[in-house]
Amino acid sequence: MNLGLGQTIGGRYKIIRQLGQGGFGQTFVAEDQHLPGDNQCVVKQLKPVATDPLTLQTARRLFETEAKILHQLGSHEQIPQLFAYFEENQEFYLVQELIEGEDLSQELVPGQQVNEDQIISLLQEILEVLKFVHQQRIIHRDINPQNILRRKSDGKLVLIDFGAVKQVSTQILEGGNTGFTVAIGTPGYRPSEQANGYPKLSSDIYAVGMIGIVGLTGLRPHQLPLHPDTGEITWHNQISVSAELADTLDKMVCYDFRERYQSATLALQALTTITNNNNTNTNTTKTGATLVLGIASSIQPLLPKPRRFKLKRYQVLMYTGVIGLGFAASVFMVNAFKGANATDWYNRGETFLELKRYEQALNAYNRAVEIRSEYAPAWQGQGKTLFALKYYEEALNAYDQAIQIEPDYSAAWKGRGKTLEQLERYDGAIKAFNSALEL
Repeated sequence: MNLGLGQTIGGRYKIIRQLGQGGFGQTFVAEDQHLPGDNQCVVKQLKPVATDPLTLQTARRLFETEAKILHQLGSHEQIPQLFAYFEENQEFYLVQELIEGEDLSQELVPGQQVNEDQIISLLQEILEVLKFVHQQRIIHRDINPQNILRRKSDGKLVLIDFGAVKQVSTQILEGGNTGFTVAIGTPGYRPSEQANGYPKLSSDIYAVGMIGIVGLTGLRPHQLPLHPDTGEITWHNQISVSAELADTLDKMVCYDFRERYQSATLALQALTTITNNNNTNTNTTKTGATLVLGIASSIQPLLPKPRRFKLKRYQVLMYTGVIGLGFAASVFMVNAFKGANATDWYNRGETFLELKRYEQALNAYNRAVEIRSEYAPAWQGQGKTLFALKYYEEALNAYDQAIQIEPDYSAAWKGRGKTLEQLERYDGAIKAFNSALEL
């Protein structure tokens, strides 16, 4: 059925205007006539091509499953709520919250480069929402600037148009074919494994990393060349950014999905570490400068009047040495505090883990590595917690981080082996256990 303006579906949703149309169906703005006032919403129509009983039965099952997922995700304030889903005249409908605002393509304008701090802040907000999605073990599958809205009411980013719905609708369109051959996602933001029909959590991380590179360079994805041998994106020659951010983005958009951050939590952690390091450096500089000024003020009365006396060379060296020692002491104190704080968070994590309060344990370990990224025991603790939560890919990444920092960390090698065993990657598990035994 082709919907027209003024038509009512589901007995209550009056079509006001069309928002879009694609291979999977049409999208409209509608008014809920069962509620008082101006209650607008978004209606998505999914139209099967085949209407035989077997196809419709498969479609109903898939549609109901994905509707439940959307309802679950809508509990997050930066994901549209699902109000209703229903079937009418052998067609399927989703009714969702209408988000007023403009998408990120209005902010990431071709030819205009966004500064580093703004990009980090933007990616952090996207990843905060995506972290919730990944914690539900759900892959968005179509992250790109047009599917991220800047909400007009409060300026927050809202994640829309989950690719899972497109996969279901495509399967409906193709007569119930549920094989992994449908490539969901937007070219340029869709990594190779997803294009081949095998999306991972890290496929979403690739898309977020591409948004960062697009914003920094002012180029579109198709304008970014690929390395002829590795297939990696070549972008460093387009813009000057800090080495930390460049390394983080490179890891996010690695061609090999196994080399990327394995979830939004880990990618967010890396960006937060950059922010914390920048803040620490700024605060250290300010602390040092304050201390230098204080020392200078304290020795000022000891200095002769400039008109009557000229400092000798040894005196200049003496005063310079005092100031330098003061600055070094301030840096030492800041770093010492930083280390102690990381240890404190690690100890909290160990306590929470022992009590099997896994979410709190994970938060504590995360804080520890945010403060001290080279803190191997905290990465090990993170691995143990993720393993207990059965997030095996993320646990493997945490163990690998610990081993990278401390190659002789036998407990991390053992944890890696147990995780690979759960992932049924037995050859790798045996190698990891052998390394643990040797150590």
